[in-house]
Amino acid sequence: MTRELTLIRALYPDDGFDASVLRGEKHRLLASIGASALGAVPAGSPRIIPYLIYDDVAGAIAWLQRAFGFREREAFRMLEADGSIGHAEMDVGDSQIMLGPPSIHGDSPQRGVSSMLHVYVDGVDRHCDRARAAGARIVLEPADQPWGQRRYQATDPEGHQWHFAERIR
Repeated sequence: MTRELTLIRALYPDDGFDASVLRGEKHRLLASIGASALGAVPAGSPRIIPYLIYDDVAGAIAWLQRAFGFREREAFRMLEADGSIGHAEMDVGDSQIMLGPPSIHGDSPQRGVSSMLHVYVDGVDRHCDRARAAGARIVLEPADQPWGQRRYQATDPEGHQWHFAERIR
């Protein structure tokens, strides 16, 4: 009962709100159920983030911006000792991707495709035209699918496969 009274006093004090007591109780309660005060997912972040390996991370960022309209999250760029990009993140509408060079985490995509990404966009035909103009190899032209999407598939300069789709019904 003592903890409850402490919390009530923190929330409804006579002389002002005591945030430190409330924070302490929050951490204690979360710890008691095995949760973190930070939460499992950072605020504003999707639960799943594809991490793509590129031999030329800087070139990939420039190309993904030009071809697909992605935007780099520049605050998250990490440089290696030699000045090359060791980690980057890009916004894709309300989602994101992470990029990095070959390392213990993943080999070069030049050695084979290990994943495909599916991205929802507005105006899939315009998006395909933009990607084609930037040099994307269009594997499947935009087409209506029986499950209610219009989509196309493209390959980026390092071999990653991308599906871009929009709902049509």
